[in-house]
Amino acid sequence: MKYVLLATALLALPALAATADAQELRGCAARIADLEIKRDEARSAGEIARADGLQKALVEAKEKCNDARLRADREERVAEKRREVEEDKEDLARAEREGDWEDIEDARRDLREAQWELQEAEADLDR
Repeated sequence: MKYVLLATALLALPALAATADAQELRGCAARIADLEIKRDEARSAGEIARADGLQKALVEAKEKCNDARLRADREERVAEKRREVEEDKEDLARAEREGDWEDIEDARRDLREAQWELQEAEADLDR
């Protein structure tokens, strides 16, 4: 059993190192490295269709990715998510004024989800 765990750990080291390297990269370089890692993981797991799709995305990223455009796209996504958060805050305030418990809970759930998506989009800005 110890040998199986050791062998598994040793096999995982290259993937962990590649992941660490990809985290240090930014912009298109990070996107390409991430796609390569995901493609290799899909191949290792025998997920041929997924690996093929990731390969296509990788080729396209290598041909078309531009750091400035990628940053602009990410900034646009952050702005969109901020608008969604504001809309959901307004919906919650309206539901609270009207006093409908179901609407309040729905609005709270929507707001939490929008805030989480905004955090993800903001974290993506520096990747």
